[in-house]
Amino acid sequence: MTFQSNLISQIKARGFMPLDDYMGLCNEHYYASQIPFGREGDFITAPEISQMFGEMIAAWLVDIMGQFGSMQRCMILECGPGRGTLMADILRIISKIKPLNDFVDVTLLENSDQLIMHQKEILKDHAVQWVTDIHNPILMNYDAPIFIIGNEFLDALPIKQYIFKGGDWQERGVGCEGDRLVYREESANFSPPLSDAKEGSIYEISPAIESFFKQAHSLIEKNGGAMLWIDYGYTKTGYGDTFQAVKAHDFADPLTRPGEQDLTAHVNFEHLRTLAKTNGLYSFGPVMQKDFLRECGINARANILKSKLDIKGAEAIDIAAKRLLSADEMGALFKVFACFTKHITPAGFATDKI
Repeated sequence: MTFQSNLISQIKARGFMPLDDYMGLCNEHYYASQIPFGREGDFITAPEISQMFGEMIAAWLVDIMGQFGSMQRCMILECGPGRGTLMADILRIISKIKPLNDFVDVTLLENSDQLIMHQKEILKDHAVQWVTDIHNPILMNYDAPIFIIGNEFLDALPIKQYIFKGGDWQERGVGCEGDRLVYREESANFSPPLSDAKEGSIYEISPAIESFFKQAHSLIEKNGGAMLWIDYGYTKTGYGDTFQAVKAHDFADPLTRPGEQDLTAHVNFEHLRTLAKTNGLYSFGPVMQKDFLRECGINARANILKSKLDIKGAEAIDIAAKRLLSADEMGALFKVFACFTKHITPAGFATDKI
């Protein structure tokens, strides 16, 4: 039985599958069965566009480690490391400052065997350990500061949707008409923390993100540390449907080809900030990716790289920088949010929020 036929059988048996269950099952199969990154995949992430992205994250981490006094021993934990490109760029920069094995334990949170194979190849010159769950004892029992990073990770965690219909809030999910997947609603005891809902208004929450954030906080609470999240999302809680699918670098219907395309939703950064405050963390952001990267020094780095290249190579650097920084591309859509167990002054956050 294929994943799709099995999923349809489950939905028919249940009659209604909440959207977060559907999204979770589909993405679990998708990432376990495909390599979605790069030109041959379904989408390109910032680390795949240019080494400069990872180099800026590395510079930021080194600064934060210094402020935490963690240049003796610490862990860098990357959540959803893709093909390993971001971590490879980070480690290349940090290793120039001090031998990595002297003080950094590198850990990747990944549960796709296919992606782990790619990560092992690109990171073969470094000592790296893998975990498949954030509750892993390797993480929970670590006795030094942990610095957690995630680029385009939170957007893939499942969301719930509620829709206002006929004067009541109903949970949105998936049902079947024959073998065709369709949206369905069921009554729900739910009321969002907003007013003025209109017929058809959609409100999204992500218990998965909230649970993951709380567990990540528990990892850094004991011995100190930080979290850095980079993703597309919104900065003020409101109504709207952000559930989407991407296939072959284009948007697609989220209910077609389940398990064969990337399902995501925009991250509610205002809620992340609230979670940080509730858990006693010092937070900064969200700020736009373009502002974060510029403050971290990406323009200076681009000029250094261009000075060593011919005209064609320099043009490629300019094109990559434009994709990362332009408000028409990734620069404004992607936001950067950080939180810490103690008050420090991090680079990249000249404006505390947008």
